[in-house]
Amino acid sequence: MVRPLRGRCALIGPRVPVAALTRRGLLLGSAAAASSLALAGCAGRGSRRPWEGEPADVAGLWGYVDASGEWALGPRWVRAGDFQDGGALVAWGEVGDDGRQTLWATVVDASGSVGFEPVRLSDIGSRASGAAAFSCGLAPVVDAVGDRTYMDRSGGFPVTLPDGYARGLWDARAFNEPDCFSASPYALAWYGGDSWGALSPDGSWVVEPSAAFTDAPPAGVGPGTDVALLPMGSTGRWGYIAPDGSWAVRPGLVHAQGFYGPIAPACDGSGLWGAISADGSWAVSAEHSALVAFDPSGSRALARDPSSGLWGLADASVGGWACPPSWSGVRDLGDALLAAEDPSSGLWGLPSPGDGSWLVSPSWSDVAGVAGGALSGCVLARDPSSGLWGAADASVGEWALPPVLEARPTYVGADRLAVAAGDGPDEPLGLADASTGEWVVEPRFRGVSSFASNGLACARSE
Repeated sequence: MVRPLRGRCALIGPRVPVAALTRRGLLLGSAAAASSLALAGCAGRGSRRPWEGEPADVAGLWGYVDASGEWALGPRWVRAGDFQDGGALVAWGEVGDDGRQTLWATVVDASGSVGFEPVRLSDIGSRASGAAAFSCGLAPVVDAVGDRTYMDRSGGFPVTLPDGYARGLWDARAFNEPDCFSASPYALAWYGGDSWGALSPDGSWVVEPSAAFTDAPPAGVGPGTDVALLPMGSTGRWGYIAPDGSWAVRPGLVHAQGFYGPIAPACDGSGLWGAISADGSWAVSAEHSALVAFDPSGSRALARDPSSGLWGLADASVGGWACPPSWSGVRDLGDALLAAEDPSSGLWGLPSPGDGSWLVSPSWSDVAGVAGGALSGCVLARDPSSGLWGAADASVGEWALPPVLEARPTYVGADRLAVAAGDGPDEPLGLADASTGEWVVEPRFRGVSSFASNGLACARSE
């Protein structure tokens, strides 16, 4: 019998959840040619080269572990991101006499070699998202004097705003690959503190900042869509702009989200939600207390009935309900896979995204998400009898990994599950074998990310 996983480690400081790693300014680095500089850690207060020498204390610092949980690159960075294309964005911290921390950032490869002399920054990421990602060769950063800009993979700052734009960027989002909105890469940027636009990598504007685009940032283009519109806030209301910056749907919505396929969730003046089409007409009437687009085909949307508080499936093609409101809770697990809570039993199962009939009858007290590798095709679920977590086959509901995990697991790749020592919010994380549930490394991390293609995952030491 496999024993439940129980941790024994005490946590120093707050826990960083696995799922939050990509929301803390720690996102994706990218490849860079290795230089002759050797990787090293933090020096003491006031050092002019904080990357030289070994850190005196590694508590709370980030490094990289392999699938066995051993440090491949020991903890030494105050910020670190996942590997992508062979490189990862990392930063050392330096606290000045005024108590303010400066970051020194570079890109490292799997051997720890740095791609360029560390660049002094005030922060990594955008004001809103806190995410620094090399996308289209550029990452949003805050330079040494506090201006938001973009850094390339060589440590340079190539994006220069055109003449007439002297006030600089107040926010700089990650670049999007070309999509239906633009045939070239673009980034949503807040100029001068009062207007949003869409910026090109060369510093020109795909959509120039305008006084019309002032209240809220664009929500972006949703996945699987062919509708070239961005939701944009203005004068307290939302509408949708076309690639030329004109209003395709004039502001009149309390809130609006990006298109997912041919529909976009939107909230009208009554405070109720529906889904609109590209011409601004309602594909799903605004009569729901909440609505979530999850089907790229646009034929179905999850909607909550304001009277009963229950969720069902709204039909965006013919109107009405494809599945009447019958669930007390729903979760979009991705790839058109749904989890739903039965209001009578309080248990979770897997309904059909077509008509809502049960594919797997409600039998779990909770569902966390999907897994991969040895658990491909499985959902991470909690057994109501024991209160322990395992993995169940999404097609038949049978346990592929018996419930042996004491806390909610997260699949992080390399056939590993990241699992907390217990259910408390400040419990350390360890790595468990996805096939057996046994500890590979007992809980000793404050945070851990997904494993990259090079077999390394970013982890934070206790």
